[in-house]
Amino acid sequence: MVEERVYGRRVYLAGPMAGIPEDNFPLFQHAQAILESLGAEVVNPAGIRPRGHKGPCPPGPQGNSAHTGPCHLREDIRELVRCDLIVLLPGWEASVGARLEMIVATQCALGVLFYDTHNSMVFDQVGQFVERFEDDGPVMVEAI
Repeated sequence: MVEERVYGRRVYLAGPMAGIPEDNFPLFQHAQAILESLGAEVVNPAGIRPRGHKGPCPPGPQGNSAHTGPCHLREDIRELVRCDLIVLLPGWEASVGARLEMIVATQCALGVLFYDTHNSMVFDQVGQFVERFEDDGPVMVEAI
């Protein structure tokens, strides 16, 4: 069951942001709310702010802040390696940052879960369990 995998664990959200309206923050916030309802401590990169540093930001795409993408990614990776699990949001494969976070997570032996927004489901990479979330809480679904 997903709740057993995430309860009391530090979970990092990874997914696309650049080029998506509102930097995809609504999806990140939705996934965060669901995971927190299951007892997870969620690290949401939408809320991570780069620390001050000497000199200009490293070259890279400018986000919706004074910092560049690489500047944000440095802070995100610092937080990721302190987590127990990574939850990948839809479209993560098209995001350079999320792909890098997936590589770091797997190399650091973090657990990997996937979030399906169409069915509000969280599942593991081999489909051993599936749990769907509705307004009144989780509903178990047969394993895929």
